[in-house]
Amino acid sequence: MDAEPLMRWLNQRPRPRGHSRIERLLENLATIRDPQGEGEWPAEMSSFVSEEPELARASLPVDFIAADMGADYVEALTKVRAELSRHRFWPDIEGLAGRTSASQGGGMVFRWRAKAGNTADAVLQVVLLGQQRLLWRVRRCLNCQRWFFARFKHQRHCKMQCQQAYYRDDPQWRENRRKYMQNYRRLTS
Repeated sequence: MDAEPLMRWLNQRPRPRGHSRIERLLENLATIRDPQGEGEWPAEMSSFVSEEPELARASLPVDFIAADMGADYVEALTKVRAELSRHRFWPDIEGLAGRTSASQGGGMVFRWRAKAGNTADAVLQVVLLGQQRLLWRVRRCLNCQRWFFARFKHQRHCKMQCQQAYYRDDPQWRENRRKYMQNYRRLTS
């Protein structure tokens, strides 16, 4: 899945209408994901997800989840569900890309449509990333606060320059660097 349109939308300036709602949605999704990781469910829920995991997961009651996950989890889940219920999507045919044989699909191009507005497109991209279990990769850079799509689990910065600038501002890093340079000068002079 290409997350570039979502990253472009999140980093757009001036901010599009509804931008803060989508940021809150992503923060709440991160709160839901934090206790157990993306796509993983506690063992006590395994009886609910054994046969039809996707259907069973979608139908787990909030009260059942609250007993195991805590109030923050339930609050975030309630907010996510409220935001997602604001948006309506439907499948549609984009157009015909030319006449080909029927066995090749006839050139039909399917996509999801939403009511007019950039927010609905952003929510749809968030949902599609969530379905592919790639939502954990959508993050904010610790240095410049820009949104980026992480390539690695440990990645916390959008680029190397931000990582270096972030650590240079850390007092502990500065102290270690000062000691290293003192030792280096002593050894080389």
